[in-house]
Order: sequence, then C-alpha cells, then structure tokens
Amino acid sequence: MTYPQAFTYNATNNKIYVGGEYGNCVIVIDGETNQKIAKIPAGEDIRALCWNSTNNKVYCANLGSNNVTVIDGATNQVIATIQVGSAPYAFAWNSIENRVYVANYWSSSISVIRDVTGIEEYFIPDVKPFTSEIYPNPTKSFFVIRPSLPVKEIEIFDVSGKLIKEIAFSSYKEPKISLKGIKSGVYLLKIKTENKEFTRKLIIK
Repeated sequence: MTYPQAFTYNATNNKIYVGGEYGNCVIVIDGETNQKIAKIPAGEDIRALCWNSTNNKVYCANLGSNNVTVIDGATNQVIATIQVGSAPYAFAWNSIENRVYVANYWSSSISVIRDVTGIEEYFIPDVKPFTSEIYPNPTKSFFVIRPSLPVKEIEIFDVSGKLIKEIAFSSYKEPKISLKGIKSGVYLLKIKTENKEFTRKLIIK
C-alpha cells in the first residue's frame, strides 16, 4: 500500500486500520505492538474508513470502485461488498440507528447502510448545478480543473473558434492539463460531462 490516507481505530480489539490510494488493501496494525498483523483485500483508491462499535465491523470506502468493503473486526475477514454511488468519499456512523452514511462525491448522493444487509436507503440531496474551479487562471504552462461532475472531455478553442487541443478523461481525479505549445492569449474551454457541455474562459500569459 502507498499514500496512506484513511485511518480508523477499533477500540474493542485495539487495532488500527489503514487504507491508501494504491494497493487495494487495508493494513491492520496491533495497537499494543504497532506491528502489522493483517492485510485485507479491498477496492481501488481507499478514501475513508469507519468502525462500527455496535457490530464490530469496519467499513471501507473504495472511491475508485464505487463500493464499500465491510470487514469483520474480530476476524479481519471481508464479509460483504456493497455497491454505493459514484466515488464514495466519507463516512458518518449513526450509533442510535446503527446506520453508516456514505458520501458519494461524483454522484452528489448519500448512501445509507444498515449493518451489512446492503443499501437500505438511497437519496440525492439538493444537487447543485455544474461548477468548476480552474486554477491557476491566468496561467503559463498548465491548469487544473476541479469540477462538481465527472469530466469526460475538454476542448480548448482560440478566439477564432479553432480547436487547439482535445483531452479525453477516464479518471475521477482532478485533471491537470499541460499547455505546452499553446501561445499566450484568451481561450475558451468546452468542458463535457456525461450529459452536458459547459464553457469557461482561460487566459494564458
């Protein structure tokens, strides 16, 4: 596993669970000895972990796989894989109702899991229209786009309407676009999502 970015603590068994961007696994550490005691297979690009003290289960949000891996905290075995929305990113556990809430970044939705029986409820909160943060802008050599919806393709046009560059995307990550070979000036970005197109202005110094 590389780039660890998610942790949770199991107070019943004194274990620490660690997940990372690469490796598709959860590492279990003994809280007393700080030694690795298990490696549990999980999904792609783990972004969050959550321990449920009621049932001693660990929930693992696999952003790249669009699912949640459920791990038995006593045996460190995978007991379920639950499909959720696009790019699960964060958890909250409701101890009163014994429900785990999953924030799905790309689908602007929340999945609700009760124990390990699967998705009990699925709802979409107030979905905002497409927004995008393009930075730096003005820029010299590159720009990064942080959109509110998954981007499929970006086209760069000059002020005359000529297509200068076309970029296709197959990743949920923030696209970093190189501007090598493009002259300074004002350009129009056509940002294509799954169902719509949006335009933004870009200034190259």
